[in-house]
Amino acid sequence: HQQQQQQQQGPGPHSMLQQQQGQQGPGSWPGLDREDTETFIRQVAWHYNDDLPYHNFAHACQVMHSCFLLLQTRAAQAALSVEDRTALLLAALCHDVQHDGLNNELHRQAQTDLWARFTQQQQQEGAGQAAEGQVGTGTDDAAPSASGGGAAAGAAAAAGAQ
Repeated sequence: HQQQQQQQQGPGPHSMLQQQQGQQGPGSWPGLDREDTETFIRQVAWHYNDDLPYHNFAHACQVMHSCFLLLQTRAAQAALSVEDRTALLLAALCHDVQHDGLNNELHRQAQTDLWARFTQQQQQEGAGQAAEGQVGTGTDDAAPSASGGGAAAGAAAAAGAQ
């Protein structure tokens, strides 16, 4: 049943990253191995609220899959390096991390803590960016981690710095 669901939904996050990396040959981004990548993906998933009907980890995987399909085009292959394409996949996976399901206007009207913390930028985006900085670094004690983030987190940080 799970394999049938996988075929309907497309490849999972690890498979998309692995296929993207494989287009440049093994070792094109040293250190992005399966264990570290899976640990990173688990940490990202942990930061999503799956009780939300929309901004949850399933939505993140759907956005990542849409990005993956767009990145398979000749135009994307020609215009973007493997590092840029991988960074886009990671950004798609992380784009709604810690989203609480409320829009920015509701946060403004209610003067929530999130509104107070990110008054100069969009609230949900600010919260997601703050969480992305913690994923895989070992600074978030509550997040599950088999290896403390490792190379996948370093690769994500490097991709985000470009």
